[in-house]
Amino acid sequence: MELNLKPPKALPELILTDVTSESLLTSLKEQENKISIISDEGGVLDVIGGLYNNGRSNIDVVLKGWDGGRIHVRRSNQNYTLTPIITFCLAVQPDFLEKISKNNTFNGRGFFERFLYCIPEQRTTPKMYLNKTVPQQIISDYNDKITELLKLPYNPNEPTYLTLSSDADCVWRNFRRDMSRNSINNGKFSICDKWAGKLGSQVLRIAGLLHLAKVGLTSTSIDDITMLDAIIFANKLHMRIISNIQEKIMANIQHKNQWKGIHPF
Repeated sequence: MELNLKPPKALPELILTDVTSESLLTSLKEQENKISIISDEGGVLDVIGGLYNNGRSNIDVVLKGWDGGRIHVRRSNQNYTLTPIITFCLAVQPDFLEKISKNNTFNGRGFFERFLYCIPEQRTTPKMYLNKTVPQQIISDYNDKITELLKLPYNPNEPTYLTLSSDADCVWRNFRRDMSRNSINNGKFSICDKWAGKLGSQVLRIAGLLHLAKVGLTSTSIDDITMLDAIIFANKLHMRIISNIQEKIMANIQHKNQWKGIHPF
């Protein structure tokens, strides 16, 4: 009878804070291909980048986790396939991003282009906000919305697909066309063209999340208003990135009179 018993399922786990590439594979297998890595520090990128392996690390699982790419794991005692979806949310200092951008494990792999960067306009907290707290109603509403989203039904064998209304599709295609046109020939996005090249796909993700937050699965068609909100959000992100890069370029020219590796952070 014992031989017919299936191994018990792992306890549900939503968030990791410190993980290696190998242990990330294990967690994804246990959590049915879904996991989030959320931290107010960036040490997890040091570890994934090979901190404990002399700079050698296989980051394929992280790259595949951006869009659910298939991973075939073959070990002496394990044999399984994953289609991982990984959410990263890290709050790190600009100096850390500057340092991690020099890690050869990540360079040339499209790693940094997979992230959305939120760069504050002001890096010091104004005194006027020191004594202010987040209103309890906002905290309560946020917690309720996250709980609501987590309760949405999920069946990996029968996924629910979101589609664009004809108007939303038109809005998105115009955005993609504008991004492509401005990423070449010294256009305004040419200084971060690789990152901008993925922004169209990122806008679809943002629109999908906004749609679920608004109506859940009562409708599977994303409307044009939601798409416009996603584009407005994306525009705010990339304009801050462009501004940040331009500031770096000018600083390099003025203070060192030479070009350095310019990254979008």
